[in-house]
Amino acid sequence: MSGALRVSLAAMVLLACQGGAARFPTSEPLERHPSVRRAPAVVAASVPRLPSPARQASSEQGLVVLAAPVPMDRARETVARFFRAVTEESPEALDAVLAEQALLETSSGRHPARMAFRTRFAQLDYGVLRQAPLYREGDLETYRGSDAADLQSIRRMPEGLEPDEVYVRVRLGVAHGGKTRLFADEIGFLLRPHGETFEIARISEDFQF
Repeated sequence: MSGALRVSLAAMVLLACQGGAARFPTSEPLERHPSVRRAPAVVAASVPRLPSPARQASSEQGLVVLAAPVPMDRARETVARFFRAVTEESPEALDAVLAEQALLETSSGRHPARMAFRTRFAQLDYGVLRQAPLYREGDLETYRGSDAADLQSIRRMPEGLEPDEVYVRVRLGVAHGGKTRLFADEIGFLLRPHGETFEIARISEDFQF
C-alpha cells in the first residue's frame, strides 16, 4: 500500500472517531433534562439531649428519664451495716449509713439518730453483741413505698412513704447483752435511695434505757 493511501485511510478513521464523539456526548448538564430530578440533600437530624435520670417525675414535665429502682438487696445490706456499726460502737460507720437528718423515733418522741446512739454507746456495752447473730434473713420484711397502698390494710406501714423509699422491719432474735436490754424486739427502718444504695432516714424503735 502506498504512503499516500495510508495517510488517507488514517485521516478517515480519525474523522469517524471525532464524529462518533460528537453524536454520543458522555456528559450533559442536568438542566437539559428537566425530567431528571436531583436527590434531596441529606440533613443530619439533631438528637435531643436527654435529661438526667430521676427517681420520680410527672408526665407534665415532658421528656423525662426515670432511674432504675435501687435493688432491694441494697436495703438489707444497709440494715446489716447499721447493726455492724452499732455493735462495733463506731460513730463513723454509723454516719456512713444514716441520712444527714436521720431520726430515731421512740415512744418518747423523735430524736436525732446520731446523738441518740452516741449517748447509748457511752452508757451501754454493745460490744458484747459483736459476734451474736442478731437476726436471721427470714426475720426481715422489706416493702417498697410504691406497694404501700396495697399493703396498708394487712401490714403496719409508716405514713407518707414515697414510692422510691423502702421500709424494712426487723424482728431481733437477740436484743439483750446478758441481763441488759440493748435493742427493742422489733425495729423499723425507713430508707431512701442514695446513689446506688440506700441511706437510713428514720429508725422506729420502742426502746428506753
